Amino acid sequence: MNAEELVSKSIVGTDFVTVFFGGKPFTIYPPSIKIICRAIADICKIEVGESKSTLDALSYLPQNKKYIIRVMSAFVVGDKKNWRWAAFKVGKQVEKSTNKEIIEAWNKIIPLLGGQDFFDYATSMKSVQKMVAKAK
Repeated sequence: MNAEELVSKSIVGTDFVTVFFGGKPFTIYPPSIKIICRAIADICKIEVGESKSTLDALSYLPQNKKYIIRVMSAFVVGDKKNWRWAAFKVGKQVEKSTNKEIIEAWNKIIPLLGGQDFFDYATSMKSVQKMVAKAK
């Protein structure tokens, strides 16, 4: 997606996804760096063992449940005043959701993170750094 598409989608308001938790719809807009960092702080706390069996994966669910709920709530709430209280309320609904709903939500959130955008501006900043630091 190029810059023109990003700007036009932002202006028109079509750059969002709708996810369902416990059967209730929530709208998620592209998160800012602040929101991504907030979510990643909880993603880093999720522990999963080396085993590939379903039973072993289920054994890790209770200790990771609160982190999964926090990650999903952070993306739904976004950056608003009293975000902790809003995330707590959304978290109550996320608790009611099925694993399928969480997986579908996550698969819709990933494209909003815009990894390609990050690499584009990081590369641009690196080239500017080289121009500025070049000896005359």
